[in-house]
Amino acid sequence: MEITERFPEALFFRDDAAGLQSALERWERPELEVLMELLDLAAEKPHTTACLLRYIHERFPADSTAAGRKRKKQLGLLDWDDEDWSACFRWETDGRDCRILAYLGRDEEVLIPEEMGGLPVTEVAQSFFLRAGTVRRLLVPEGVQIGTVLPREARGLYGQSPAAPELFRLERETPPPLPERPAADLPSGDVRRGQTLELGRWVREGSEAVSPMGWRVLWREEGRALLLAEEVLECLPYHRSRSAVLWPDCDLRRWLNDCFLPAAFLPEEQSLLLPAELSGRPNPVFRTRDASYSQDRIFLLSPDEWEEHGAQAWDGAPLWLRMPGLNTQYAVTLEKTARVDHQGRLVNDGAVGVLPAVWIQI
Repeated sequence: MEITERFPEALFFRDDAAGLQSALERWERPELEVLMELLDLAAEKPHTTACLLRYIHERFPADSTAAGRKRKKQLGLLDWDDEDWSACFRWETDGRDCRILAYLGRDEEVLIPEEMGGLPVTEVAQSFFLRAGTVRRLLVPEGVQIGTVLPREARGLYGQSPAAPELFRLERETPPPLPERPAADLPSGDVRRGQTLELGRWVREGSEAVSPMGWRVLWREEGRALLLAEEVLECLPYHRSRSAVLWPDCDLRRWLNDCFLPAAFLPEEQSLLLPAELSGRPNPVFRTRDASYSQDRIFLLSPDEWEEHGAQAWDGAPLWLRMPGLNTQYAVTLEKTARVDHQGRLVNDGAVGVLPAVWIQI
């Protein structure tokens, strides 16, 4: 099969990292020399370049040694210094300089490079600290600005300890944490279906500003109301690895309840969140079994709950729903126009949105 048949140039033209990742997963016998050609196609496309570098790092672990890095550089796979191989980042540029948005590797000590793609790095964005799951020590060159550091609890990702990375730089103080904020006006008993409430705060996808979160009231009954976030939190995998998993054991459930919840809600706001008893149901199309049970204060809607409570029409990125798909390596998704895809997507697909739901006391 020709390389352009397996990896259409349109993937790189659109900088489509999710499409490229899917094509890489279907490639049974990857070749390092072919990956070199793909990197040429991905030149100046930050997301597909980062996807390829991460794939090489995972599939060719023997070549991630110092000798392997030199070999890759000789092949043209690396265009920065050997010492920077572990610094695999998501970044953006305006053509003059670069902002680093996220770290995609697994190292505990990370050096922020002074240049990326031949352009100077001028900032580490606030969003970096939401996705720095394994990073324990961050080395930042003088002159590189650091976005406001989020609270410690916000930095854990997918089962990693939420401990903050230590920041080291010469003759520059670590930026202060976010100032304390007052609690939002807490919901009262006067809550109506279809109403929008403000509860908690988060960094919106594609932004680095912390802003209040809006929640739509889907349903209310005696003493409680079901709320659904109005905006996608992040695009994240349902589970970090491609493996059989159900909701109680998936990484996304742990991240929502152990990392997102304490970071997004003040204690008085958390006290409003009621534990929901969640029972699994088999997939009605593919008969994938799910007899699981969990109690969560923040969760994803199931397909039945989405339809039962009349959640809004959806015309954005695909969303995860709480049900196994084709098999337990897949999870059901909600596609555009609110169509439920019962086959779903592989659980390690990182291009699917997270739209959480909560039950609150009223």
